[in-house]
Amino acid sequence: MHVLSWFYGVEGLASSVKVKLGLDRVVSVLAGTGKRYVTVRDLSLLLGVSTKTAGRLMSRLEDEGFVRRYSNKAFKLIVTPRRFDSGEL
Repeated sequence: MHVLSWFYGVEGLASSVKVKLGLDRVVSVLAGTGKRYVTVRDLSLLLGVSTKTAGRLMSRLEDEGFVRRYSNKAFKLIVTPRRFDSGEL
């Protein structure tokens, strides 16, 4: 399992919480939207993280072949919800 880590700051608090999330879970969240194309902002809103963190996650998803850059802002989701749910990965 691929694991991603980032610090998640709580608004108004100086401390942050380290979160680990598998790439497979991120793909599941994206696939669950039903969209074929997603943006860094979409991922940011879905996970509740900054766009900078979402951009790093999206780059990692691209490196692993889960998404393909479509334009400056959009990525095409390579893994469809049906393919992901059936365990074809």
